[in-house]
Amino acid sequence: MKFAPIAAAFLALLTTASAASALDVVVTIKPVHSIAAAVMRGVGEPRLLVPGDVSEHTFALAPSQARALAQADLFVRVGPQIEPFTDRLIATLPRGVVVETIVEWPGLVLWPARVGGGFEAHDHGHGHDHHHGHRDDRQGQVGDVSNVDGHVWLDPRNGAAIARHLARRLGELAPAHAGDFKANAERFALSLDDVGAEIAARLAPVEGRAFVTFHDAFQYFERRFGVLSSGAITLSPDMQPGARRLSQLKRRIREAGSACVFAEPQHGAGLVATIVEGTGAKVGTLDPIGAQIAPGPGAYVEVLRGIAGEMGRCLEPKR
Repeated sequence: MKFAPIAAAFLALLTTASAASALDVVVTIKPVHSIAAAVMRGVGEPRLLVPGDVSEHTFALAPSQARALAQADLFVRVGPQIEPFTDRLIATLPRGVVVETIVEWPGLVLWPARVGGGFEAHDHGHGHDHHHGHRDDRQGQVGDVSNVDGHVWLDPRNGAAIARHLARRLGELAPAHAGDFKANAERFALSLDDVGAEIAARLAPVEGRAFVTFHDAFQYFERRFGVLSSGAITLSPDMQPGARRLSQLKRRIREAGSACVFAEPQHGAGLVATIVEGTGAKVGTLDPIGAQIAPGPGAYVEVLRGIAGEMGRCLEPKR
């Protein structure tokens, strides 16, 4: 009988561990899934909803996925700007599924969606936000989050904020492991300081060299690291530009002296090849979600490093 308290304590430990490992967390896209995996390391593993080789903008949920999602404890999305299919999906979920929308979280650096493929209304010549500060005065202009550029994960400061907020939310769902989630999030957030410094050093030699992207996905990365985009082929990857637009882009690339035009793994390779012909610009590929990267805790940093490496390579002056 004297061992009963020990046995009871051991049983309680098993119960709380089992409850935490059974915590069912579903995350829409790979970079945010990676952050969740880092926060949950040693406790559980989140599920990735959108495969890396499929565009989150045009993803269609299979009935079997919808049924599985209805059993989740927590569903995390970036926002309707990035995963438009989720608005209708969320309306069908049982009340027991906690839904978190990242663009609505406090503590994020937020920028309004840019207007016009050439970003004519945006001043790229001044005020690049490439220091380690927080929200600056211009970010108060965002207002309604429906006008927010949803690619928030491409600023590593936001990666750190997402990790910390996610740790708090997971801690509420599995209190026995709140300390684990918090410690994991802090380690992850601190590691991003070094990653940010590494990327800044990699891009410093090409700062000021203009480029064009396939779609306007990289504003957060540009502002954080002081690189200069002169426009995008399309504002959304599911919108194909017409012949007039392509002609305008080719002229703009010449006039702006754009050093590189970037496609994406799922989009734009043929269009980019057509546009750069005769302009002298090089061709590269930027991947905002890690299409070719294996899911897991390290994927987020690989996405950021991959963008920096490809930008650095493509924007280097020709020899």
